[in-house]
Amino acid sequence: MSTNFVGCIANIKVGNEDIGLPSFSPGVVPCCNEMAQGYITEPGAYFHSQGGYIQQAPTAPPQSVSGRPLSHNSILVEWSPPPANQQNGNIVGYKVLYIINEDGKTEVEADVMRVGVVTRAQLENLETWADYKIWVVAFTAAGDSPMSPPIIVKTHKSVPSEPRNLVADLVQQDPLVAQVSWQTPDEPNGKIESYKLYWGLKGEIYTQVILKAHQQSFFTPPIDQGETYEFRVLAKNEVDFGERAVVELVTPDGDTGQSPVARIEPRFQYVNEGAPVKFECIVTGSPTPQVEWYRGGGRSLNPRARVSAGVLTIPRAQLSDESDYYCMATNENGQTEIRTILYVKPGSLKQVTIIVRQTKYVVIAGETARLECYTEEGGERVTLFWSRQAGLPPGTQQANGVLTITNTQPIAAGRYICTGTDTDTGKISTAEALLEVNVKQTTVAPTVTMEPEKITIPMGTTGTLRCVTTGTPQPTLTWSKSREQLSPNHQVHMHTHLVQVSRIALT
Repeated sequence: MSTNFVGCIANIKVGNEDIGLPSFSPGVVPCCNEMAQGYITEPGAYFHSQGGYIQQAPTAPPQSVSGRPLSHNSILVEWSPPPANQQNGNIVGYKVLYIINEDGKTEVEADVMRVGVVTRAQLENLETWADYKIWVVAFTAAGDSPMSPPIIVKTHKSVPSEPRNLVADLVQQDPLVAQVSWQTPDEPNGKIESYKLYWGLKGEIYTQVILKAHQQSFFTPPIDQGETYEFRVLAKNEVDFGERAVVELVTPDGDTGQSPVARIEPRFQYVNEGAPVKFECIVTGSPTPQVEWYRGGGRSLNPRARVSAGVLTIPRAQLSDESDYYCMATNENGQTEIRTILYVKPGSLKQVTIIVRQTKYVVIAGETARLECYTEEGGERVTLFWSRQAGLPPGTQQANGVLTITNTQPIAAGRYICTGTDTDTGKISTAEALLEVNVKQTTVAPTVTMEPEKITIPMGTTGTLRCVTTGTPQPTLTWSKSREQLSPNHQVHMHTHLVQVSRIALT
């Protein structure tokens, strides 16, 4: 919609009401149109009238912005309003923009907290020990001010979260010995310095053990049968000890026979994608327990996984193999199971390279042709398959990258493609080979006869002689006269094996 400005005035009326003009910054010339809806200071700038005053977005940001951490997850931000002569109306509130200070992140992705006319804000639920970039914006009814220059504030450190995957298992029967193990907390909130372990009969006084940061397991001295033991583990960083993880262990009683006891070595495992995996389930019990491995969540084991004598192996770990796994041991006195976790780190698996033994094969028709391809780094995980656009000829067989064509015929000639498929990654590579089929020919010595054997030609006329030949391959002909070269009046037609002599003369 176009606006027709009717002039610049000292005040503005809306209806019959003279609303006057507020104070303007130097150089600002108020103008209005016939609707008296606003004023323009420069092309494209539009301002609201509100509460009897015409307002503009602030032209300066909030001043003296500062911040300080209150805790590991909160920051207090304070500031002063924009200069009075650049507020351009009533400040009705502020916006605090904040985001973790990481490469590539901008204010566009920032969280926004709105506050009223107060000049402070408390940011909550922040990440621990993290740098935050913070801006403040003032706004009137007409719009936002520019953003203040950013400040960087770091939240405080905090204690660690509870250690992960705390488990306790019996690892020896006579006497009973337990092993308790755990992993680094999900949120260490700094560097882990040590662990504190409390353990003992549940409800009684516990023994305290301090372990170094790299020690994430503990073997108990002999413990009693038919009891319940409790284990509590806390991690410590430079702030203090953090949250505790708790696990219980019930020991078997002393009845005849022994229920199964199992442990897994290694307790947990981190591998790169493509690396081999081996877990050993070590069991004791009387009678000897039966051992079974299964995967958590009802999922199937990797088809290439093997279980033998309590050992689970995966020749090449895939990302989909990351999971929890269970060893279950069973005998007539009971059943037990123990859990482990396999972590698989994404890696850069190379695409296999397919190599053909020869890029060009030449074979005589009727003989056997052998085309061969292979890969140097793929091993058993790569399947090799030969193909041809026109289809493989009859009588072909292939195995392990070798294509055999018996009684090869000319129709078998052409380009063949060897395709290698990595069964772990699904990646495909190809290589080509060319097959040529030559027809074998027999050799027959040449024969030659003249037609007619004898001819008399009158002088001045033309005579014709024909040379008839046989032989394989086709013989090459050469005409001569009494073992001399032909004269210019001799014409030889090689395609018909004729020689014509025109204007015969006596020589």
